[in-house]
Amino acid sequence: GNIIALTINATITTILIKKKKIKIETNFHKFDLVFLAIIIVIMGLTIIYPDTFWDTYSYHLYLQENPFADKINDDFFPGRTLTSFVYPIADRVFYMFRALLGFRLGTLPGYFLTVVIYYQIKKYLIKILENKIDEKYISLLSILPLGVFIILEQMGTYYIDNFSVALLLEIMYVIFFEGKDIFKEKTRLYILAYVVGLAVCTKITNAIYILGPLVYLLVINIKDIKNIKIYDYLLLVVTFVIPLLP
Repeated sequence: GNIIALTINATITTILIKKKKIKIETNFHKFDLVFLAIIIVIMGLTIIYPDTFWDTYSYHLYLQENPFADKINDDFFPGRTLTSFVYPIADRVFYMFRALLGFRLGTLPGYFLTVVIYYQIKKYLIKILENKIDEKYISLLSILPLGVFIILEQMGTYYIDNFSVALLLEIMYVIFFEGKDIFKEKTRLYILAYVVGLAVCTKITNAIYILGPLVYLLVINIKDIKNIKIYDYLLLVVTFVIPLLP
């Protein structure tokens, strides 16, 4: 199933890049090596220890391997009442690594996610500061938010919250920095709907954090709402629901 999904994703992504719907760029700076060195040290010190957190054994490992099981007639409430039924999409990412590399190295996606979050923070600072300070300082400043304990704590575990952080940062960036005229340039709107769907099925409570920014997006584009046709509403709902369908 994962091989099929990866093939489909690679094909769709290639088409979008060829059609220039997705732009690949880098903002790497040599001072980013400071952050990467820190991550490598943290990984070296933590990945050797197995994840012993309660939720990992309560339901994360189960959802990795049995995402489509009947949680009542087959496996009767295998996790706690609520967590037996949460979406397993982020857990399945971990499963690919755990199946190939074993229990300890299976937590690698958590470290990769931290790198993604770092570059998202850096993208925010570049936009906000508008080249008012040297980029090397932006690289160093981008490290600071990653010092939040909950982000560091989840590295080396099978917890999925950092997936939410990465997706929410992307959603907020699109809304606050690229949201103007998004009702006219509908491709971005559809991509946003899809990413919102991914965020919600990664952790259902993400819907609460997304609601306010989406209202803001509507307010700043209220004059262009006439550009959204009936079929757009239907297609946006379908696009949002696609990640939840499995």
